[in-house]
Amino acid sequence: MSNNGAPQVLGSDGKMHAVEPIVLREAQVKELSNFVLAHVKEYRQFQNHSLQSCIETILTRGKAEIERYIKTNHEREKDQAAGDLFEEYDMSPVNAQDLAMLRDALQKVREQRVTVGQTATKV
Repeated sequence: MSNNGAPQVLGSDGKMHAVEPIVLREAQVKELSNFVLAHVKEYRQFQNHSLQSCIETILTRGKAEIERYIKTNHEREKDQAAGDLFEEYDMSPVNAQDLAMLRDALQKVREQRVTVGQTATKV
């Protein structure tokens, strides 16, 4: 801390700068804590950091940016997984959709057989 009590932070210019502390109400701390807990597994910059550090990240990047990052990352992972399967089984997206519909129909038939079999044994 500097002589006037304001904390010092290292700026991007490599120099120390005095900054005024941010004062949060209890409700704000709780909201931010819940946000961090909800996204700690998906947002690597929250992992292994204190709540104070996570709050600073949120203030710097913004909650909307973090949510956008997570959503985009999930979509990219799904697209990558689908692309890998298409390539592995030499399928087009249309073939994969047809296969998924057939799989779902087969599952429904299996469930109906189990239900009918259970009813018959109970009677």
